Amino acid sequence: NDEQAIAALAELHKSGAQNVLITLGARGMYFSNGTERWFCSAPEIELVSSACAGDASLAAFLSLWLAGGSVEDALKRASATGADVAGSAGLGQLNNIEKLLPEISVRRF
Repeated sequence: NDEQAIAALAELHKSGAQNVLITLGARGMYFSNGTERWFCSAPEIELVSSACAGDASLAAFLSLWLAGGSVEDALKRASATGADVAGSAGLGQLNNIEKLLPEISVRRF
């Protein structure tokens, strides 16, 4: 829940992390830059394999955020990418991302 995420984010920042992305599979993901926090939902999928889904989510997030994209857009892309991989055998085809994006919401808290 949000309270547990806040505690985990704070602990990681206290340990020196500047930016933290916590992925929780079907339960969504949290991001904090040390000043602001966001929660991003996960789209509903039929889980095939969660292998590499978190790594794919992180890569998708960084590909937008480091290029100057908004945290909200980066989180949505990360959630859709992770879901696409988790709903596929192997690493997935990454062909459902655009279809999954409208199912995802992001909120600051």
